[in-house]
Amino acid sequence: FKANSDSPLRVVLLFDISSSIRSRFGFEQKAANHFLKHVLRPGMDRAAVISFGTDVREVQSMTGDVEKLTTAVAHLQPGGETSLHDALIRASHDLLQGSPFDSRKIIIILSDGADTASHANAKECMVAAVSSDATSLVVDASVPSERNSPGQVYLRKLAESSGGFVLPAREDSEVKGAFRKIDAVLRNQYALTYKPALFARNGAYRAIKLATRKQGMIVHARNGYYASPN
Repeated sequence: FKANSDSPLRVVLLFDISSSIRSRFGFEQKAANHFLKHVLRPGMDRAAVISFGTDVREVQSMTGDVEKLTTAVAHLQPGGETSLHDALIRASHDLLQGSPFDSRKIIIILSDGADTASHANAKECMVAAVSSDATSLVVDASVPSERNSPGQVYLRKLAESSGGFVLPAREDSEVKGAFRKIDAVLRNQYALTYKPALFARNGAYRAIKLATRKQGMIVHARNGYYASPN
């Protein structure tokens, strides 16, 4: 058991550019750029930006250059449908293959969760996200009238399965607060290791339940992992 805040970050910012979030798009861009400027530590942390509308596109590959990242976000233009599942699979695969062993892998999703154009289904997306070992943090950009929509329910399940959570950003005033909370969480993470009983690298899913002895504490931890043969 140890503090994990000194490990390098590998962040993928998944930016929904579909028509459904057009009304708050500019504010979300500013909040995302503020986050990138104040969270990434020079020489240690790296991030990438992937946009998803009708198609999924990497607009900035993994880099520690904050200026390149903020420029990529600033140049995004809204329009089209929503390929959320495909974007999450792309981000998961990129983090799984390209991150150092000791890094903390984070996927930050700005979306209303309503997938309308992906080739992959929800289950394939969930398996890829869990297999990447990344923590998914969701900035919920749905409109106030869409509480507990299927998209919101899916994003909440995805986030909780990885030890992450959903932050409401339905009003402009909430968006910056959501990114501030993400910043605080990234600076207060811990790594807990253990040796599981009857462990076998057979590709099966193994559930995890983490609880505290002290009553009233809230634990954010992943629900399980796939015991990869490799």
